[in-house]
Amino acid sequence: LSKSAQTYLKRVYAEYRWGRVSDIRSKYTDKGTLVEPDSITLISRLDEKFYIKNEENLRNDFFSGTPDVFNGETILNATKLIDIKSSWNAETFLSNIGETIDKMYYAQGQVYMDLTGCSEYSVDYCLVDTPFHIIESEKKKLWYEMNCVTEESPEYLAACAELESNMTFTDIPPQERRYSIAFNKDQEFIEKCKE
Repeated sequence: LSKSAQTYLKRVYAEYRWGRVSDIRSKYTDKGTLVEPDSITLISRLDEKFYIKNEENLRNDFFSGTPDVFNGETILNATKLIDIKSSWNAETFLSNIGETIDKMYYAQGQVYMDLTGCSEYSVDYCLVDTPFHIIESEKKKLWYEMNCVTEESPEYLAACAELESNMTFTDIPPQERRYSIAFNKDQEFIEKCKE
């Protein structure tokens, strides 16, 4: 078994054997979940199409999964599927530009296309503002790290201004805050996965 499969099985064992559940949340995943509607709005406006958040888990004899976003009347007659990746900051967003599609994202896209019958898929990296409460939490963390006397210390206020600037992006043109990697259905790859 791969390392990731072993890690997963150990997590399942701890949950069922000892009743202990691992918290796999982080500020990065929290932001991604919270800003997904903002990312959907961003790509909808850029493409001038109405993309819909999918909540339906799909399953066939070989695969199961929940595609993020689709264009079409329903998920089962979608004309396009999109996997949203909301970046933490400008650096993590830019790190994807020029890169090829991650093998796992490619496989996931093929599975989702098999589940829906759709033949067009993309992974869209989006750079949208961080929610206010996460920014405030980061400011508190910064205050403790800087060991300032008060929250009115000039050096702390300057650091907060920089932090807020680094976590909000509406001053950047929308077309520069999305990077999309598109690919089509690969039936040969899907059949190999089924085997």
